[in-house]
Amino acid sequence: MQKLIELGVGNAHLLTVGTAMDGPVAGFGRRFWSWLNGKAPLDISAMQSIGVRSLAYSGRYLLVPYTMRLLAKVVKSAPGAAEARMEITLAVADKSRDAPRFQHDTFPSDTTRREVMRQMLTGAQVNLLSKSQMDHGRSLTITLNDGRQLTLHLDQGFGGWRVDGTHRHDFGAAEAAQVPCRDTSTLSNPRRFPVDDNSSISFCGAGS
Repeated sequence: MQKLIELGVGNAHLLTVGTAMDGPVAGFGRRFWSWLNGKAPLDISAMQSIGVRSLAYSGRYLLVPYTMRLLAKVVKSAPGAAEARMEITLAVADKSRDAPRFQHDTFPSDTTRREVMRQMLTGAQVNLLSKSQMDHGRSLTITLNDGRQLTLHLDQGFGGWRVDGTHRHDFGAAEAAQVPCRDTSTLSNPRRFPVDDNSSISFCGAGS
């Protein structure tokens, strides 16, 4: 069961996702914002009515095709953000990347990964930094047109979801050819841990 816990610090909340966003990859972005709207309707309403100036995601472990795809779907589906500036900050990978073949494998080249991310989010600024230059958390910062900010801290980033089944990815193809994926694939948030340890999002609203 999803739960909303008031943290007692300003307007911050801890939201446990559970299986609320499971389903076809194609609708992940819409499900993400619809679910969040049910938890923080005033903040999502502000995004729609005031408009979003920028969206900035930073994640040290955005390394594989399917998690990058999920991020792209969330950014593209953000309410009120049709004209927003997009900035994605990735970390240099530091593990073996021999013979990748599947959607959950790490890209063999950081420069290729950065370019594929650019292709997924046309017009986005995509940075590639060492992990020592980045915060440990995975966060999406939303700046409204009036200057207020909303921040989403995703405890497992987009790696909290898994693509059911085994799906190949052609890492040797041109970057633009690597963007399309199997949107008919199904996502799930596997219950490998107790319910309190499922994917969660801590959310800091825009305030007044």
